[in-house]
Amino acid sequence: MASGQAAEEDKGWFEGIYEFTGVQSFYVILGLSIVSGSTLIRTFGFGSFGHFATFLYLVYMTFKVLQERHGRSNDKIYWLMYWAFYGIYTLFDVITELLFYWIPYLEVYKLIFLAWCLLPQTRGAQQVYYLIIHTILSQNEEEIDGAIAAVRDSISQVMTEIGQLGLEFIMEFMASMGVNIFQVFSQFLLAAASRPKERRRRIHEIKEEDEFEEASNSEFASAS
Repeated sequence: MASGQAAEEDKGWFEGIYEFTGVQSFYVILGLSIVSGSTLIRTFGFGSFGHFATFLYLVYMTFKVLQERHGRSNDKIYWLMYWAFYGIYTLFDVITELLFYWIPYLEVYKLIFLAWCLLPQTRGAQQVYYLIIHTILSQNEEEIDGAIAAVRDSISQVMTEIGQLGLEFIMEFMASMGVNIFQVFSQFLLAAASRPKERRRRIHEIKEEDEFEEASNSEFASAS
């Protein structure tokens, strides 16, 4: 139902372009894509254009898959694999820029490689994931899990020590200022405990004032 409504909205949008320009919407979109792509390439180069286009396409397709409540799990798995591939590719792209900058048309080759990985007809990212990423990670899964657990424990220990040092610093600072932390805490508890009693006393006083005012009004009314 939702996909049918989206298709009708897209159709209406394309028809609006045709009515406004007199040119078929396919050629309008193609022209805008060429102009925007050429501008990005001339301004930032092929590498930035490839990253920009790939990232936008990834985000949009992931959004489309997540919007479908009953979407196919294969599509979700594919885009998760592509995100894993894209993260590894971004890391190695920095290395290739430093080591292989002297290769002619390197940015063009990388753009072609990204297109091969991205297009649904080729699904190159899926092949790269299973041949390289999945193989390496599955062979070293236990070591990676152990390293992550060790780092997590180290961070937890460091944060605990920082918290203890911070607490000791605060207590020493308050002691140097002549403030007794236990006295402050006990006064805080006494104040918190006395608040309900004070509230009940105030409510009782207000009630007595209301009763006195009602009695005075009734006496005044009977006297008049």
